[in-house]
Amino acid sequence: CDLETLSLFFYPRLMDVLEVPAEYDSLNLTSEGTVKQLPPLVRLQVEHLKPTSVYLMDCGVNLYLWIGGQVS
Repeated sequence: CDLETLSLFFYPRLMDVLEVPAEYDSLNLTSEGTVKQLPPLVRLQVEHLKPTSVYLMDCGVNLYLWIGGQVS
């Protein structure tokens, strides 16, 4: 387990999938297909979760998808 994975375990990254900017497309990928830049991060607190949005949480080992109750 490296230091980056360990830090994500204690401080996971949370991204609002529906708030990804329009300019965030294949231009943000390297020639190997890896992402150059992550979408804007959301502070990991329940007060910041909107019931009308979808979030992806990266804790280093697993990815979790949270879908708000009012997403249609």
